[in-house]
Amino acid sequence: LKLNGIDHLVLRGRAATPTLLYVTAGNLGFRDATPYAGLDNVDLRERIAADFRGRWEGDLAMINVTRAGENGVRTAGVMTGPKSIHARGGTGAKMGSLNLKAIVIQRIGKREYARPQEIPARNREIAAQFMGTGVGKILHERGTPFLYKPSRQLWAMGTKNNQETVWAADLDSENFDPFRPAMTGCFRCPVNCRPMNDVTSVYPSDRELAALVEHVNALGYDGLRYLKGDGPEYVTVGKFGPNLGITKPAHVIYLNNICNDLGLDTAGTGSCIAWAMELYQRGIITAKDTGGLDLTWGNLTAIAELLFLTAAKEGCGKVIAAGSRAVDDGFYPPEALRYRMAVKGLMQSDPHDARILKAFALGLAVATRGFDHLRNRVTLEINARINDDPGYKAQLYGGPVSGKPNAYEGKELAVKACEDIYAGGDSVGLCRFTTQL
Repeated sequence: LKLNGIDHLVLRGRAATPTLLYVTAGNLGFRDATPYAGLDNVDLRERIAADFRGRWEGDLAMINVTRAGENGVRTAGVMTGPKSIHARGGTGAKMGSLNLKAIVIQRIGKREYARPQEIPARNREIAAQFMGTGVGKILHERGTPFLYKPSRQLWAMGTKNNQETVWAADLDSENFDPFRPAMTGCFRCPVNCRPMNDVTSVYPSDRELAALVEHVNALGYDGLRYLKGDGPEYVTVGKFGPNLGITKPAHVIYLNNICNDLGLDTAGTGSCIAWAMELYQRGIITAKDTGGLDLTWGNLTAIAELLFLTAAKEGCGKVIAAGSRAVDDGFYPPEALRYRMAVKGLMQSDPHDARILKAFALGLAVATRGFDHLRNRVTLEINARINDDPGYKAQLYGGPVSGKPNAYEGKELAVKACEDIYAGGDSVGLCRFTTQL
């Protein structure tokens, strides 16, 4: 959009029929999207590329919803790539309510700058500065899943809907190495922190994975499709690993690929499934309420089936589709609220048990959008080098802040500094990893 001269698009109302907004050379026009209605992400991207004779990451880009967005699923997101999703707060459901299937952007122009001769050198300087950091290097090598290990070592992983705080080392990022054929990234970013994935090397020898593929086939979908894809991010590793009782990287990857296709936010969806699983564990809901699905921790086939039911808003998928409002909508009894991990009605987005990390807890409690680590999470609280240097930490946050993640002293200073710089970064569209505090 920016390279078509458009900073923001504001759309109101609802189209009479499924509609596509086509943008090219700065010009906008509405087109009939009826042929694309009901398509999920993988199929939609194939059809659009063929119909518009374009090339992704070349002269073609798209903002779209899947069936989940069309059906008003509250954990549906707006997709901008095979994996890239903008999801917190029900964005997919909102775009779906407009009857807007997609915004397709074709051909890009060049931006005009006041001093264009300075741009290349300045870009190289910024890239070198960021890639010279330890975080930049590990992001380039393994992506955000590197955060799993330090969080696990602090015993701060939200496990089984935050009933426990530690999980298996099997999900440390190095154990994803065999399934990571390449790294890619956002448009013109030097870091390339998004892992590609491929678990065909353990299929069908991994019997649980083979059973999962067969189950997806039996549901009427292409089970083999989800053996390759993009991701996962750290949030997905946490939300579909310890949070649901899953230990194997290949299994997390497979579920991640399903979510990418269905356009489901792994943070919100994973939280809602974990909530249901704890209610099932405690007998607050039973197999009668789940349509016969066995929601015991780690049940891969049940989780996969529930994802498809959620996107379609069918069966007990309607419950997950209701998001944090499942009690308000009459799906759960009031006592279920005791086990809901939400702030301001938004399910927890990050995989930590924030009770262990006091700055995290405060930041997430006061975050402007609810329980959302992209609005306030003092990530450097789990950085041992910074915690071991009280002078630097005081300089960073404007006053003394305890180096102990589970201590309270000075954490309000860190939270304030974090929220201020997040707001600044969001205002100019900076990647969150360049504004981490």
